[in-house]
Amino acid sequence: MASLWTGNHYLIQDFAVATSPSLRLIDPRPLTTTNLQILSAGFASGECDASGCPYYPINGVKSELENIIELFPRSPDPLSEINEISQEEFSIKSLAEALEDKRYPILHIATHGQFRADPDNTFIITGKGEKLTIGALDKLIRKNSSDTSPIELIALTACQTGIGGNRSELGLAGVSIRAGARSAIASLWLIPDRQTATIMKNFYIHLKDGDSKAQALQKAQITAIESRPRNSPKQWAGLMLVGNWL
Repeated sequence: MASLWTGNHYLIQDFAVATSPSLRLIDPRPLTTTNLQILSAGFASGECDASGCPYYPINGVKSELENIIELFPRSPDPLSEINEISQEEFSIKSLAEALEDKRYPILHIATHGQFRADPDNTFIITGKGEKLTIGALDKLIRKNSSDTSPIELIALTACQTGIGGNRSELGLAGVSIRAGARSAIASLWLIPDRQTATIMKNFYIHLKDGDSKAQALQKAQITAIESRPRNSPKQWAGLMLVGNWL
């Protein structure tokens, strides 16, 4: 929707865009940006074996996570803070333990991922090479998100985390919403990882400034358009917001 052409510019340049699997799943309350806590994790590349390298390097993951750390630094008494799980420590267990230890309104995961009709083949990859499946992600979110302390936003900046099928509309993002997260950012197709890092950095800048999630993503995508006007929508339009737009 963001890339629809009006005749002289894109729809996103006029309107903030969000996608809803079902209005019954939406609780449109704004995100509180004071005391904003973020848990981030990422996986940039995998180990090679006799069969080769199963996952190509995502060179932009490091800068993507560094950008977030710069925006949400650690401090003894933070107004906003980030807790990072390093690639070496990123596992299903470490992610579960971090979420159980503390409530995080925002969960940002930058890694490989894929969606298939078979739930067992729908997953994101941890730094340990594990596959966090659609079912495991569902259980993890349900366990750590409640009405009084919800996960406000899950950012899954991985390949095709927004693609759905017969079993799950809107892929891993849709599962995140149904499991209790209020909103998710996911990718409809493979976007150049450095471009993703820049878009997400600008998204969080605008979010900290008080914009809604939809407005923050809109402004980040407009910046991507204006910085390189000849770029096709493939370079920026694949990132979409699912669920609560406030």
